[in-house]
Amino acid sequence: MNVIEKPHVLSFWRRWRLNSWGLILGGMMFAVAATPSLLPRDWLFQAMASGFSAASGYGLGVFLNWNWRNWGREVAAVFGHKFLKAFAMEEEYAALKELTDFPEKVWFRIEMSLLGVVLIWVTYISVSAVRWQRELHQYMGIPTHFGWEALGILPLGLGIWVLILLLVHWMLDLGRLVARIAPDRWTAAARSIIATAVALGLALWLVDSVIPGTVIRVFEKGAAVTNSAPDPSLKPPKSQFRSGSEYSFNRWEGLGSHGSRFVSLGMDGSEIAEVTGEPAKEPIRLFSGLKNGDTPEIQADRLVAELHRTQAHERKAVLIAGTTGTGWVNPTAAQSFELLYGGDSAIVAMQYSNLPSPVQFVASKDQVHESGKILVESVLAWRNSLPAEGRPELYLFGESLGTTQGEGAFSGVKDITRQVDGVLWVGPPNSNELWASLSLRRDPGTREVAPEFGGGTTVRFAENSRQIGRMLHDDAPWNRPRVLFIQHATDPIVWWSPNLLFSQPDWLKESPGIGRHPSMSWQPLVTFWQVTLDMANSVSVPTYYGHNYGTEVLDGLAAITGYQGDLEPLREALEVY
Repeated sequence: MNVIEKPHVLSFWRRWRLNSWGLILGGMMFAVAATPSLLPRDWLFQAMASGFSAASGYGLGVFLNWNWRNWGREVAAVFGHKFLKAFAMEEEYAALKELTDFPEKVWFRIEMSLLGVVLIWVTYISVSAVRWQRELHQYMGIPTHFGWEALGILPLGLGIWVLILLLVHWMLDLGRLVARIAPDRWTAAARSIIATAVALGLALWLVDSVIPGTVIRVFEKGAAVTNSAPDPSLKPPKSQFRSGSEYSFNRWEGLGSHGSRFVSLGMDGSEIAEVTGEPAKEPIRLFSGLKNGDTPEIQADRLVAELHRTQAHERKAVLIAGTTGTGWVNPTAAQSFELLYGGDSAIVAMQYSNLPSPVQFVASKDQVHESGKILVESVLAWRNSLPAEGRPELYLFGESLGTTQGEGAFSGVKDITRQVDGVLWVGPPNSNELWASLSLRRDPGTREVAPEFGGGTTVRFAENSRQIGRMLHDDAPWNRPRVLFIQHATDPIVWWSPNLLFSQPDWLKESPGIGRHPSMSWQPLVTFWQVTLDMANSVSVPTYYGHNYGTEVLDGLAAITGYQGDLEPLREALEVY
């Protein structure tokens, strides 16, 4: 007797209700998940990518198998019979039917043989993953630390897969329990539908409410402690041009951790003058934390009061800086703007949450939009109240979720150009509506990773500083106000979308952008999990890869403001700073 025909093997298979189709597809996806994606992964993240992909593949296999057994096989037989009959091949049909009408045990043996082949392939691919990840590390100039620990990929990945299957089986068992206690008059089909509905409903409830809600509550408690108080290593600024000083309407205690860093750090006027070689002013930095106002409207009103107090109307330029979920303002961007204007500037920013950006994105994207709309409209009202002659220029900057905050204030490009003098948005999330609309309506023949819109007369996209430099010296007109997006081809924040589950995006159909490994390809379900886990490493890679933009923001701000000077001394100062 063959080992797979032994009673205890079949009994084990039936007891755990293992599905051969699911195991085969799951095993294939476990292996495919080891192929390169946007960023290098260590063995832990590789195991997670493989485990989640395998579980997704298993579910797809079960779904396909159910459809095949319940109606697919019969439909295929009918169409096959009609096709062969049309060509007078009745005998061939009878032979084919006899050949495929195997007992269930024979089909089981065939499926087990295929599963054995898949297991061998999984083992081989898991070993090959080490080589692929080393190539990715070398491709980005990252030291390779991918050795013996890679042996943990297979057991940990399989463990994750098994845990997910156990959870699914538990939900299915609960559904069957509900079906068993249903009224006797219900048919078997109705009971089956009820069991499936209960299992799916429970799964959706967990995914849509319980898990996100629990994560949000956990982060809210921790973040409220971590981010709500000023950085204990810093002291309130002494300059009257900073929020949190003794002159300010916004108390130091209300600025939060990132707000306190924003107003306390940065070069003063003398340091800026030393870098630029020109006289410089003391720059204005204004911030409203969550504790500086009970509502976004109050926070924004306090910022406007701060603009009046510091006489920001006398400055050459004002920058509205979008913040990430925790209130973080990119310090390189803030310092770049002040260097470009010799300190003759004011920067305003407003916190809308204590949560990290990914958690805030899940918790409430509307809150991000609302805060941006309130802040921008308040600052616009302040500037528009000034005499037309001598008004300061007004610019917007945002990175990551800060771009989402900025987008919330505008209906489109025309609305932007009517109200501000320029916009720089860096690493925008794929869900940003304005960014997505511009990418979708890009000029024919241009790639999604490096699109052109309207011939680049107002809106432009760049992958790095070199491209920005070329924009400023080509013959194509770039009218002001200017809107510039900087987006890396390797930034998972930009390219992640739930559509990756079942739809191949244009950026994976096209030739790869700068820095992306040429062997990355789209695979159903798998690419979604790869890019999802890439997001966790998006800032842990070298500058100019992933979500790490470095001094490219200097080039971007210089481009939208029309700065004509030499950027290299400023760049050197930023790198030291």
